[in-house]
Amino acid sequence: MSKESQDLQDLEDLNTEEVVAEKPLQKLKVKKNETIIEVEKKTKKEKTPKQIEAFNKAREKMLDNLKVRKEKQDEEAVIKRIELENKIVSKAIAIKKKEIKKKAILDEISDDDTSIEKIKKIAKKISTKEAKADEPKSFFEKYKFV
Repeated sequence: MSKESQDLQDLEDLNTEEVVAEKPLQKLKVKKNETIIEVEKKTKKEKTPKQIEAFNKAREKMLDNLKVRKEKQDEEAVIKRIELENKIVSKAIAIKKKEIKKKAILDEISDDDTSIEKIKKIAKKISTKEAKADEPKSFFEKYKFV
């Protein structure tokens, strides 16, 4: 009978294990003497020397390209600055020439014995040019609608 009783006990144990497996929401009691196994984190695969060498080579190439781009940008900035300075100087020269021409016209008129009517006409032309430049434009003159 002992064999049969042992078989019955084994069956009951199996039944209780199945019940525990069927009910995962129940808390399992962990005894104090049992050890808990810690799961180790996977370590990254180490790079081979060839991979490290290729990475370093690519990094050097990237840094060289970065230096080349920086130098190119600096050169373009210098060229733009020089062009801007030349443009400003040429505009200043043009303005100065216009002033000299205006003074020459006025000096030429005052030296001559020209009539007052001619002087008034010239002064009127000059004043109208200045007035047009100073006068704010209307909305429709300022913007062109196409």
